[in-house]
Amino acid sequence: MGITREEVAWGYRAILGREPENEQVFSHHMKTKDFLEFRNILLTSHEFNLNSPFLGIGRHRVVDNVEIETTCSAAELEQMSENIAREWRKFGETEPHWSVLTGDEFKPESIDKNLDLFYSRGEEDISYIISALKRNRIWNGDKTNTLDFGCGVGRLSLALAPHVGHVTGIDISAAHLVHARERADKTGVHNVTFASIDTIEGIDALDQFDLIISLIVLQHNPPPVIVVLIGKLLSRLTSGGVAAIQIPTYIVGQRFSVEEYLSKQQPSMEMNAVPQRVIYEAIDRANAKIVEVREDGYMGSDIGLSHTFVIQRR
Repeated sequence: MGITREEVAWGYRAILGREPENEQVFSHHMKTKDFLEFRNILLTSHEFNLNSPFLGIGRHRVVDNVEIETTCSAAELEQMSENIAREWRKFGETEPHWSVLTGDEFKPESIDKNLDLFYSRGEEDISYIISALKRNRIWNGDKTNTLDFGCGVGRLSLALAPHVGHVTGIDISAAHLVHARERADKTGVHNVTFASIDTIEGIDALDQFDLIISLIVLQHNPPPVIVVLIGKLLSRLTSGGVAAIQIPTYIVGQRFSVEEYLSKQQPSMEMNAVPQRVIYEAIDRANAKIVEVREDGYMGSDIGLSHTFVIQRR
């Protein structure tokens, strides 16, 4: 059982195009069952999917029918929201870092030795967002008041802090935020504030922001909730403010019925998509416009398609 140090090094070079970053990476991967399993880990990794030039080309282009209900009653919306909030509060108490990035190295028994690696992934994601804002000439730099929605343990909030004036990290799970504050204190980041909200309606009481980001968050909500969240988040933008929001737009074989969904037990961590057409309509209703849409690798495999939408409030 296990693979050699040299196999780890060559796997990184061939697939990720770089050397392993530290000894912890070597020791972690050398415990992998065999090289085939190790290769699959790298090929489905967050890093490979974000950087692969072949990502998404030609996939799922012949799909001609997607059965996704994206509207529901106020009572149904409240029930779905309560279910999601309950599950994520549990994650905050039991597996706070793994629930954000689901790699074995981020489970509670491994996170202490991989904490720096975990937060470095946030820096990678923020570099992509900043690049998108700059190339579209909508970046205000350190004058920007920013919201990180679904901030979890502060992975993106802390990475964004050096680039903006102030970051507000919001999450439904107060337990996640304990770790976010601890990391901010440890790393000396002082321009970040973390706060929890209890319901979707809590978004309405937030300040106005120049920049809103939300990555790998909305996808864990039912489609009707995602649509409502899009509208509420965009309503918190200042005039001319911008948002970068990631949403899956297609999942292989997925259908969603509100009635069926509420009639049965859901997995603790669910994954849902919303058709692009519906997302565009929600953006338009919020008096905003799309500046850029890029396919991303945030679902981590070939299970479907995910897009990051760069949006500007009119």
